[in-house]
Amino acid sequence: MKIPNLFAGTNGNGVYVSNDNGSSWTQRNEGLGNVTVWSLGIFNNYIFAGRSDGGVYRRPLGELTSIQQISNDVQKQFSLSQNYPINWHNYESDH
Repeated sequence: MKIPNLFAGTNGNGVYVSNDNGSSWTQRNEGLGNVTVWSLGIFNNYIFAGRSDGGVYRRPLGELTSIQQISNDVQKQFSLSQNYPINWHNYESDH
């Protein structure tokens, strides 16, 4: 059985997320910092982390679970192209 996402609070390293049944873990501390997390809870699509300093951290679950590695390949080159011309001078006056 595949569990979609696992979350772990740590002693001094914040929160980690696994998308592969715990085979690998990614630290996700944006806005939290490397603090001790005593408890984790999920409610209404938010994850809450009880911090050792008495604070509570809240973050939307989608920000922690929506990023998945789909390939180990690294692009050697890429290009960006404009798909149609834009006349910026007229664009601002028309909109």
